[in-house]
Amino acid sequence: MQTTPRKELLFSGGAGALTYEMGYVQAILEIVGKPKLREYIIGGVSSGAACAGFLYCAIHSEYDLRYWFAKSGRRFYEPPNKKFLGLITTGDLVYELGKEYYEFCKEKGIPDFKGRFHCGISVIQNFTLEKEILDDFKDADDFGAAIKATTFLPGIGGFGIYTRFRGKKVMDGGLTCGIPYRYADSDKVFVNVLPDRWPFVRERPENTYFLNISEMSQLNFPMDYWLWKETWADDMFLKGYLTGLKTQDEIKKAFKIN
Repeated sequence: MQTTPRKELLFSGGAGALTYEMGYVQAILEIVGKPKLREYIIGGVSSGAACAGFLYCAIHSEYDLRYWFAKSGRRFYEPPNKKFLGLITTGDLVYELGKEYYEFCKEKGIPDFKGRFHCGISVIQNFTLEKEILDDFKDADDFGAAIKATTFLPGIGGFGIYTRFRGKKVMDGGLTCGIPYRYADSDKVFVNVLPDRWPFVRERPENTYFLNISEMSQLNFPMDYWLWKETWADDMFLKGYLTGLKTQDEIKKAFKIN
């Protein structure tokens, strides 16, 4: 029986602001600590699913978000991966990085994702979109396809309106689950890098503490949400990290640290 409330740490999408979000999460990692963060189910949607995955690996290993920024997050901004200004080919890169991440976690003995890490996708059903939460992945290909699905937007993730996952037509998870929680009755901390006015983050589930981190450093929408250049990615990671350190009282309050 579930005797204590479940706890979920959740991440919004944010497209090119991913590296800012990763920097902020590095600050969370240092302020809250890995032992306490292991108490949380980790979930994300769209680019926030990548941030959630990197944190999940970090809290179960010797690595941190700096490592994952250098290994994976920064690669979205490197010239070879921006042939069309970040359009069309991003989905393929997400897929490849997802596979690499899954294989890395298996090699390092990171605990299985099921029940501990999840991401949200939007399934096209009879001309409507339905939310689906994924936390059970068959292999590296399946995981890579899931991360591509949760981030897929037309013209950015690839050609066409949708991609396919396990035979289903799917799109970016942020379209149906702006706050990608698994359990309605859980205690939630939601790290939101999108503008608070963003229409897909209007839901206000109970027992949720909002860390609206774009407002903390006044990110400019949409200019600060695109894949500009390598040095810009570095600047955004540092900006997110310093914002986290400056707002550590807010972080401690969110995680109930006295």
